[in-house]
Amino acid sequence: MDVRKYRATIVAGALVACVLLLAFMLAGLGRASVSESGLVVRVHDGSGDVHEFPLDQDARHTIKTSYGCNTIQIENGAVRMVDADCPNHSCMNQEALSKPGAQIICLPHKLWVEVARAQEDGTSELDENLVVWSKDDLDTIAR
Repeated sequence: MDVRKYRATIVAGALVACVLLLAFMLAGLGRASVSESGLVVRVHDGSGDVHEFPLDQDARHTIKTSYGCNTIQIENGAVRMVDADCPNHSCMNQEALSKPGAQIICLPHKLWVEVARAQEDGTSELDENLVVWSKDDLDTIAR
């Protein structure tokens, strides 16, 4: 008689443990998929337009404005500037971006690239504290 009581308790405990384990696994999978696909590349161009591309899809995009032409490459979860018709090409020498916060900037074309979370509203501002001003860039601004 006591064996039946213990057997029911053990079965109920094992069932609860399985349900909890399954719930934690599903929560972990959901969180992982949001973090991998939840980042986008935003390109703010000199015309005031914002172009948005998923960071988890490899692609090449060219942005043309009256200031000039820039091409970004999204590859392996990172974005970098691969071509620009500006005079100094300092934007092409900046590091590839893969996390929110840093920015790639093309001063002559008044264009900047950032990685952001997809749910953000796209009203980001240029973070001038992250801009590395070189002598060539300052010469371009002064002209």
